[in-house]
Amino acid sequence: MAALIDTLSEGLVGEVYDLLELALSVAIASDAPRIDEALLRSLAWTPPSDRKRLARAATP
Repeated sequence: MAALIDTLSEGLVGEVYDLLELALSVAIASDAPRIDEALLRSLAWTPPSDRKRLARAATP
């Protein structure tokens, strides 16, 4: 789990927080008993480097 969280957040503390906050809200909404690998992989999550790349591409 730690390796997956690290990969998805790219090791950035703020991203870990945002990822886990999103995972928690999804777990609560779906009555999941825990945050597990399947739940993390199912999130609509874009890694920070992809968000930066998309933002640069959108800038004229």
